Amino acid sequence: MKKSLLFVSIIIFLFTAGILCKNIFAQQKLFNVASRLDIKENNCFNQSYNQLSDSLIAVWDSIFQANGIKDEPFAMMLYLIEWFNQMSSEETTGYHSIAKISSTGKTNLRSSILAVCAIMQKFGWDILCFYNEDECYLGLALDETWKIRKANWVEKNNKNYYLKEFDTVTPVGELKIDNPASKYRSIKAKKENLNPIPIIRKMPVFGDPVFEKVLKWYYKNMEYNTTVSIPKAQIEWTQNLPPSLYGMTNPGIIELKRIGLVDRLKIMLNNFQEYDRVNFLLKFCQSESIFIYDSKQQIQSVSKQLTEGYNDCDGRSIFLYCLLRAVLDYSDEDIIFLSWPNHLALGLRPKTEEAVKILEENDGYSVNDKFYILDPTYLGNTGWGSKMKRLSNDCEIIE
Repeated sequence: MKKSLLFVSIIIFLFTAGILCKNIFAQQKLFNVASRLDIKENNCFNQSYNQLSDSLIAVWDSIFQANGIKDEPFAMMLYLIEWFNQMSSEETTGYHSIAKISSTGKTNLRSSILAVCAIMQKFGWDILCFYNEDECYLGLALDETWKIRKANWVEKNNKNYYLKEFDTVTPVGELKIDNPASKYRSIKAKKENLNPIPIIRKMPVFGDPVFEKVLKWYYKNMEYNTTVSIPKAQIEWTQNLPPSLYGMTNPGIIELKRIGLVDRLKIMLNNFQEYDRVNFLLKFCQSESIFIYDSKQQIQSVSKQLTEGYNDCDGRSIFLYCLLRAVLDYSDEDIIFLSWPNHLALGLRPKTEEAVKILEENDGYSVNDKFYILDPTYLGNTGWGSKMKRLSNDCEIIE
C-alpha cells in the first residue's frame, strides 16, 4: 500500500506540475493567494476545487479504478485520507490549496480535509468540512439505507452529516474528543444536488499478513471447527465503518467470502435441509467460544468481531444476517431486523413448506405471519422461532 501511495504521489505531482507550468500566468495570482496564511476555509476550499481540472480528476479516477474502488465513495475517501496523511505535516501552518500541497509534499490537517472535500465533490459526492477553532472533521452525508445506530453528526440543510476523523482507524461518527457542546461551522458546497454516500458494494483486496483463529461450535451434540485467516489490513480498513445495520452487512458478506468461511460452511451444510441449515448458522453465532456477549460492545465489522471475539445483540444479528445472505442465499426481502427497547434480533421468511411445518409444530414465533424470529443472543436450548419471554410481542421492523 505504501509503495502504491508513493507511486500515486509521483503521478499527481508530475501531473499537477504540468498543469501549473501550462497555466503559469493565469494561475499565478491564484497560487499567490493560496500560499498566504490568512486564507479562510472557504477560500482555501474554493482554490483547491478550481485547481482540479477534468484531466486531473481523470487521473484520480484511473487510480481508483486500478485499486478496485471506482465509484465507491467510502473507499475513495479512505484512500485519499491515507494519501494525504503520508505527506509531511511538520511545522506546516496556515491554509494550502491542493496545488500547493501536491507541489511541496507538505500539508496540515485542515488543508488536507479541505482538499479531500474538493476532490470528492468533483466526483459528485456529498462530503463537507466541519470545523471550529480547535477541531476539523470530514462530514459525510450517508444514504439512509446505512441505518446508523449511533454516531456524532451535524445537521445542515435538512441533512445529517456524520463526522469522520481524518484517519483510517476511527469509525465514522466516533470522535477522539467527544464534546456534545461543540459547535461547528462548515464550508459551502460548490454544487447543488450532491449524491449521498451509498452503502459499500466493493472493497479493496487485502493481502498478507493475516490473523488466524480457530472457530469451534456445536450442533446436535456434534463438534464443528474451522480456521480462518483474516488479512490484518482488512480488519483495519473495516473498523472505519460507522455503527450501522445495513452499512455493516454489505461489506460483511464480502469479508466472509474473502476469508473462505462461506465456502467451508456451505460444504458442512450439504446434507442438511432448510430448518437445520438455519439453526446450524444460528448456533455458530450463539457460540460463546467464538463470541463472548458484551452488552457494552459497540457494533463492529464482522472481521473485527471474529478477531476480538466480542459482540452484543447488534453485532451478533449483523453477523448472522451476513451468513444467511452469503451461505444460504436468502435475499434482503427474506430477512428483517427486529428491534425492541435495548434488544435486536432477526426475522427470517422460510423458503420451504417443510421448514414452515416444523416451525408451526414447535410454536415458532413469527412477525407479520411470515418472518420467524432468529435471536443469536438468546442462548440455551433455543432455535429458529424462539423468543425471549421478557420481550413484548410488539417490535419495530427495520427493513
